[in-house]
Amino acid sequence: MASPATAAQPCDAQYQSALAIQKQIESHNKQPRTFELPAQRAAYDAYNARASRLNSQMAAARKNYNACKAAVRELFELGIKQDPPSPDPTAVAKIKDAAAKIPAGYTPPALSKPTRSTTAVAVAAELQPLYDALDDVSLTDSDTVKLQNVSKPDEGDQDPAYSAKSGRTIVKGPDGKAAVTADRVTPLARVLSIEGFTQLSPESMYFVSRAPLNLQWLSPNAALSRKSGSVAAVTGVDDTWLDKQVDMQTTVEDKLKTLIAQLIASEKK
Repeated sequence: MASPATAAQPCDAQYQSALAIQKQIESHNKQPRTFELPAQRAAYDAYNARASRLNSQMAAARKNYNACKAAVRELFELGIKQDPPSPDPTAVAKIKDAAAKIPAGYTPPALSKPTRSTTAVAVAAELQPLYDALDDVSLTDSDTVKLQNVSKPDEGDQDPAYSAKSGRTIVKGPDGKAAVTADRVTPLARVLSIEGFTQLSPESMYFVSRAPLNLQWLSPNAALSRKSGSVAAVTGVDDTWLDKQVDMQTTVEDKLKTLIAQLIASEKK
């Protein structure tokens, strides 16, 4: 199993767990392995029993590490030979502190099926510190990454949130670039309430909350229209586009729920 480049690499906790077991195996293998039978049968059996136990623990640790890496790769839509970016240690520390403030035994409210109205979600008071810590993390600093398999639109491209007849296009922003930003398909407030999210390690929360799997390129008006029905009506956003947004959110939330469960399982010791 290849070692992460630094201690801050994804799934480092799972890697360190496997490394600790490997050291125990190496120590065990240095013990005397020659026994006189039947006189030393008890010692012989004990040696083999511990070897078997350590091998089982190593197999489980490897499985957890590989499951974690697979989940993070899927969150970041990476190939098998690609590694996700290292987590920001400062951001992870803030997330850890905020997660510790969640009241003991608190369970986030169950999520209803995504609809047009579920893009605007109130944050539970118990989760506000965690929301603030996660919302403080940059979603993406790359203009070249594809989100939902779509490249970032250029200035002058048709705005997909509006019909072709509308003539709506992507405009230039104050920075001179196309006025388009990475926006969450499933709002962060809903992500926090996906089953199992608050049970994740701070590192896993970091990855899930900013996963490209849950991002898309949107113009400012399109982003506001997803959050407000009145804005959608005023700007004339396309109804078909809004329906597709609901379908996309349903698909993304199902995937997030599956990957969160996979990460939780990989974090169990």
